[in-house]
Amino acid sequence: MSTTKQRLLNAIEINDTIAIRELLRTKANVYDPEPGADGKPNTCWGRAVRLDRVQVVKLLLAHKVNVDTCGLDGRPAAALRWASRCGQTEMVHLLLFHNADVHADQNHSLRIAAYNGHAETVRALLKHRADVHTMRETPLYWAVNGGHVATVQLLLNNKADVRVGPFLDVAVKEGFADIARLLLSAKAIIEWRYCHFAAITDHREMVCLLLKNHANPRALHDTDFAKRHLTMDPMTATVDNVALAMRLGEPILYRVPLFDTSLFRACVQQARTLLSSYSTVVDLCDLVILYV
Repeated sequence: MSTTKQRLLNAIEINDTIAIRELLRTKANVYDPEPGADGKPNTCWGRAVRLDRVQVVKLLLAHKVNVDTCGLDGRPAAALRWASRCGQTEMVHLLLFHNADVHADQNHSLRIAAYNGHAETVRALLKHRADVHTMRETPLYWAVNGGHVATVQLLLNNKADVRVGPFLDVAVKEGFADIARLLLSAKAIIEWRYCHFAAITDHREMVCLLLKNHANPRALHDTDFAKRHLTMDPMTATVDNVALAMRLGEPILYRVPLFDTSLFRACVQQARTLLSSYSTVVDLCDLVILYV
């Protein structure tokens, strides 16, 4: 590595803008990758962005650096992608002000910011017309997948379409009730299996939310795990287990010796009491005891 290049990299590392100005006058190459201390190649431009050196980046942009310089992976707008990934909102604003391509790589910057839950960075990208409807792994999908409530709300406020991806499916499986509530308020469609899946994964808040939004309590998730869950052992059953199944209106199947029925009946009575104030009508005719 040339002495000038090394001095420039070192100046960026310690944010020495005075030294950087002097070195730029010598026309130091800010693009060519050089091996860094960790053995990985880097450029002066890339290092300034990664270290979030806003003032240094301003100097480099004034030095006519291409704001959409490709990364070492050959993909465009590497600086904007990195800043979006790390939630460097001030850096994102700066790059966009200098016309960084917000749509590069199928709106990757917006998707990665959404995935990491950087709501303010997402806001900045949307302000510069990043496409919230991009069809490949939409920003909303990544925000839901990451469990980022504020980011999901922001994307929905910007008219993200809840009908173009399995957003509610992800929220139900992960137990993200707050996110599911937002998606349902945006008219997400409840599929037949959601309520049962929430039940077998013990997400009680999600079960209640889905039922209040008219989920079908009798639709079963068609998996072996779900089917096994329907047969409970009264010796280990809890009131919550019985109550949850009763909420769903599912048959509650117990294989119990005749002399143990009092234990089971006591559990059911407690569950009935627990559910006395619950708004959903429970059909107790579905309660079944199998004597063995």
